[in-house]
Amino acid sequence: MQIAVNKFVEEITNENYEIKQVEAMKSEFAKKKTKLVDQMITNFVQVTNDDKLVQSRLLLKTKGEPIIISLESGVINLPFENVKQVDNFFDQQEDEVPAVVNLIVKAPAINASGLRIDQICSVTELGQAPEEFGEKITARVQELLDTIEENSASKK
Repeated sequence: MQIAVNKFVEEITNENYEIKQVEAMKSEFAKKKTKLVDQMITNFVQVTNDDKLVQSRLLLKTKGEPIIISLESGVINLPFENVKQVDNFFDQQEDEVPAVVNLIVKAPAINASGLRIDQICSVTELGQAPEEFGEKITARVQELLDTIEENSASKK
């Protein structure tokens, strides 16, 4: 999937993208992680196969603030809410670039900013090998949840 930078900015600014969400209790993640991440990926691929932008989320409920894990289609490793900064990274706004998959975690204890972004692969690559990337994404999500746990424990 290719997209012009200016078209990407316009689509996100106009909220012309789909949001798909799966919810679970954080305490259930260890048992259901493969199923939950696979559903997130399936939702993502279904939307991007139609050449649409997507935010496929996993909302993990906790006793406090939920943990939001998202796969977002993008052009650079920035979340949709930072779309106004995207054009700072490209000289030619009309240029078409490969759409990428960003794994975004929002949780107060992930780090000082409460936001972690990992670029996983291109949208095309994920569509061609969802199982392979599913394993990588699941492992990465587990690592990030472990980090959240460790950071939360050290604050107490």
